[in-house]
Amino acid sequence: MPISEIAQKIYEIIRTSYQTEEIINLIDFGGVAEHFLGGRGDNIYVENPPRIQQTIPSFIFSFLPSNQKFEESTIMHETGLKSGFVGTIITTKKFGSKGKSDFANEFAKWIHFNYYDDTSSLLDESNQPSINRFWVQPDAISEFHNTFPTDKHVQIITIPQFLTSILESSLLAPV
Repeated sequence: MPISEIAQKIYEIIRTSYQTEEIINLIDFGGVAEHFLGGRGDNIYVENPPRIQQTIPSFIFSFLPSNQKFEESTIMHETGLKSGFVGTIITTKKFGSKGKSDFANEFAKWIHFNYYDDTSSLLDESNQPSINRFWVQPDAISEFHNTFPTDKHVQIITIPQFLTSILESSLLAPV
């Protein structure tokens, strides 16, 4: 199925299930949501993750290679639901044709959304006007800490700023 049809089907599900044509959040898992959901390293997810704000529907938007275990996406999805995410959108390619930015650009034809990711090049390529893009700058120890977006329309925020903006409380989650 073409990625444009997949994007449209997901939009229709969101519009019907959540009675919204308003803005939603797409939040990358690795490097972003993992800061309060866990899942990195030993694949240990937080049993009782902190709740996200419920002002607008939020979805985990992640890449998992097709050779990765299906169980990983199930655990990620279930942990996200406990935190208040309403769903999970998974791509099996990160870059290029049918990757995350291709999906984001197609999805943007149907709905306006905030897109949070720590991979600056994905945000640079997700360049439709109906996408509010936020680069969640990786930790200083990350090799990507200084790999800034080239598109000046991408907003740069720190991990603490992201956590404060998305979580119900400003407490940083133990991970």
